[in-house]
Amino acid sequence: MGLSSVRAATVIAAVLVALPAVTAHAQASSGDASATRTYLQADLTEMRSEAKGLPAAFAAIEALRGGLQAECPGVLADEPKPAAGAKSNGSAIEISEELLAAVVGAAERTEYLHRRRFARTVSRLSWGDRALTRRVHSYAAAEVAEAQVPPPDLCADIRAWVSSGYQTVSAATSAYVQRMLHGASAAPAT
Repeated sequence: MGLSSVRAATVIAAVLVALPAVTAHAQASSGDASATRTYLQADLTEMRSEAKGLPAAFAAIEALRGGLQAECPGVLADEPKPAAGAKSNGSAIEISEELLAAVVGAAERTEYLHRRRFARTVSRLSWGDRALTRRVHSYAAAEVAEAQVPPPDLCADIRAWVSSGYQTVSAATSAYVQRMLHGASAAPAT
C-alpha cells in the first residue's frame, strides 16, 4: 500500500466519520446549532485563558510546596514504605489523594474567574434536549464550585495521620478527598 493509498484511505475514513455529524447538524434546530457554537466558543476561550494562566497555576503550586516545607518540615520523614509489590494501606492512599487534590486545587483556584465567566455564558444556553441542557449547566456549575473548594490544612491532616501510626486519616482528610473526587457539591463527611 503506497503513500497515496494511505492518504486516500485517511480521507475516506475522515469523510465517513464526518457524515453522521453533518447529517445530525442538518437536522438540528438553528437554536441548537447556535447554542452549540456559543458553547464551543466559550470552551475555547476558557482553554486559552487557562493556558495563559499556567504561570499563575504553577506559582500557586510552588507556593503550596513552600508553605508545606515551612509549616511542617520533615513530617513524613518516618513514613513507612510498603515492600516491593505490597499494596499501600487505605490511609496512605487517602493521604496521597488529598495531597494530589490539594496541588490540583491550588492550580484550579487560579482559574476561578475564567470558569465563572464560562459558567455564566453557558448558563444562558439551552438545547431542544432538556437533559443535555441540564448536563451542560451542571458541568459548568461544578467547574466553578470545584475552583472554590478551600484548601485543606495539609499539615494538620498529615500530622493526624502520623500520630495514628499511619493507620487512619482525619475526618477533614476524608471529607476533602470525598468532595474533590465526587464533586464540589458532595456533602462533607460528618
